[in-house]
Formats: sequence, structure tokens, C-alpha cells
Amino acid sequence: MPRPPAQSKPPVQASRKRYKSEKSIAHLLTPKIENMGLSQGVVVSKLLSNWPALCPLLHKVTTPLSCHKGNLKIVASTDSAKQELRYHAPALIALINQLLGFEGVIKITATTAPKQESTLHKPETSKQSAPPAPKPAVLAKAVEACKSVKDDGLREALTNLAKWYVK
Repeated sequence: MPRPPAQSKPPVQASRKRYKSEKSIAHLLTPKIENMGLSQGVVVSKLLSNWPALCPLLHKVTTPLSCHKGNLKIVASTDSAKQELRYHAPALIALINQLLGFEGVIKITATTAPKQESTLHKPETSKQSAPPAPKPAVLAKAVEACKSVKDDGLREALTNLAKWYVK
């Protein structure tokens, strides 16, 4: 039996009602991001995200706090960091204004206070654990290798060193 000629069907259109409640991720995150940035100030929020690049030597002990009428207030955790900020202030002001694209900072005021934790850059803390104990066979090889040394202190030091390198 021959087939009837194929009839073209109009394309199925998605109902607007179905997609009306869906929003893109940008629409959901924009208000939260704007509120977070505006609560700290536009200049300070931009500085916080770029602070390690702007101030690589002092970014772990300093934090931009506020910017009002061109006066950037930076909190330093030590007096020496505050002195370094004063020394590098002209170059830092030039870098900040270059980043912002306008002359937003005219003066830097440094104060000393315990470092406030920032959510954008955390100091690196390294938890160093003790290395694993060497295997008894390796320890025996290290003792055997250092057996010919006559001085007791030197033999003990060489044994301690050799137990990590003898395989």
C-alpha cells in the first residue's frame, strides 16, 4: 500500500507559561553580588578582589577598609606594615587609580588594628604533619651504611639523614 504524502506540521511552540518562572543564573545572583559590593563600597570591593596583585608584599597583613572622598583607609596588623604602606603610598595610589580607571584615591591613611578576616583572600595556613616513620628495612640499611663512622654524634646524624634517602 502506498503511503499518503507527508504533510508538514507546524513547529511546536513552547508555551510561554512554562518558561515564565525560569530565570538565568545571572538574574538570581546579580542582586546578591550588587548588595555585597555596595555595602563595602564600589572602590573597596574592587580593591579587595585585586589586593594581592596590587600589594603583593603586604596583602597578608593589610586590608582596605573604606574609601571616602578620595581617602582610602587601610588597616595594617603591625606597625611595620603601616610604615611600609606609608612608604609605598604614592606608587600604590597610582596602581589603584590605574585599576579603577579614574582618580578615585588621592590619599592613603593607614591604621593599626588586628587583621580583619576578609572573605576574598585568606592567609595561607599550612598544616605540617610529621613525616611518616621510615620502614624498619630502610632504617637497618641506614644503620649499616653508617656503621664505619667512628664518631658517635656524626654516626647518629648521618643515620638520621640516611634513613630518609636510602631505599
